[in-house]
Amino acid sequence: MITFWTVLTLMYGIQDNLYTQHIIVESLEDCREIIDAGLHATMQEKYGIVLATCKETSDYSHFPKPQPRPTVSE
Repeated sequence: MITFWTVLTLMYGIQDNLYTQHIIVESLEDCREIIDAGLHATMQEKYGIVLATCKETSDYSHFPKPQPRPTVSE
């Protein structure tokens, strides 16, 4: 299966300052798991409004190598 590098972006505010963090993960599924594991909820509890998004890049993080075709011996 082909997977693409994915950027997890977090935007949040602390003491009237806006911060943006970008974290690179190996797949969209990994990114969603990180958010669903409680990262977003925990940060929202601590800092109020938090935006968490996952965006796939066009760069492969995993591309399976093609297997050679079998040949017929005579």
